[in-house]
Amino acid sequence: MNMKSFAQKGNVLFLILIAVGLFAALTYAVSRSSGGGAGTITNEQARVSAGQLMRAMQDIKMGYDYLWNQQGCSIDEIDFSNPPAGAGTECEMFDPLDAGIRYPTNLDEYQTAAGTGEFTFFYVGNAPAGGYGVVDLGTASDDHMVVLENVRPEICVAVNKLLDYANPNDDIIDTDAGDRIYGDVATEFVGQTSGCRAIAAGGPYDVFMVMQEL
Repeated sequence: MNMKSFAQKGNVLFLILIAVGLFAALTYAVSRSSGGGAGTITNEQARVSAGQLMRAMQDIKMGYDYLWNQQGCSIDEIDFSNPPAGAGTECEMFDPLDAGIRYPTNLDEYQTAAGTGEFTFFYVGNAPAGGYGVVDLGTASDDHMVVLENVRPEICVAVNKLLDYANPNDDIIDTDAGDRIYGDVATEFVGQTSGCRAIAAGGPYDVFMVMQEL
């Protein structure tokens, strides 16, 4: 074989491989930058994401327990600001010198395109008009909660599987009338501290975790 021709063919193949690699990298970058709204994810990806999300919410609950029980912070004093205000109150959830909880930077990956990449916290002073909490959990209705709204449906299913809900592949519909009261429609959530609900058939979906039952 002519060595010059062989070298040319090798160069062409090399350039094709580079082009394929660049295209793959570009596709991955676009899918990452578009957040959770692009396409679907596999069952395994959903399972891993569900575990990461629940672990992040559990970390916040642990931070809450520390501020409430160890630091003696009242709910009026606990600051959920991200980034932390740095007020020096010793009651900031995401300040490394206070509770020291790291705020997840990838929440949008768990959400549809409608997501904001932020947790929502419900407590006295920051409550929806219709109320919040879980039916038959504790003695009062206003349980302090952390919620991630507009969660991907695949991750919602994976969360409910992880929490061992019956029929997790089906939407657990708990309609929203301007409130965040879990279990007033879907009895599956009665007395539960976490789960993923569908506001209507086909979503939107939100994942909740109780930080403190009252």
